[in-house]
Amino acid sequence: MNRTLIILAFVGLAAVGLAGGIIVHWLNPEAQATWGNFVFTMFGLATTAAVTVGGLKVVNDKVDEVKQQTNGRLTAMDDEVQRLRRVALDNGLDPDTGEPIATAVQPIVEPDPEP
Repeated sequence: MNRTLIILAFVGLAAVGLAGGIIVHWLNPEAQATWGNFVFTMFGLATTAAVTVGGLKVVNDKVDEVKQQTNGRLTAMDDEVQRLRRVALDNGLDPDTGEPIATAVQPIVEPDPEP
């Protein structure tokens, strides 16, 4: 998120908070503390949102950088892993352990008849 936009959002929140505080103080002075707590909470939420959006932008930039550096090699590697997993399954082996799968249909091999 653009830093200027974040600053403008905080200025807008401050203006609304100040105007609201003046109006609340003029119309109902007893509610001043409640309005102050509300404005303080809104500033906290806005700060959390700004930090989160800024952090997500940094993470997204890092992911884009990694994608540019790998030039698609990770996708090719994932495709090869999937191909090998299919080969293992086709041969009745568990792709993770290499052990025979108990439910797989194993070919029946008849012993050669003795001549």
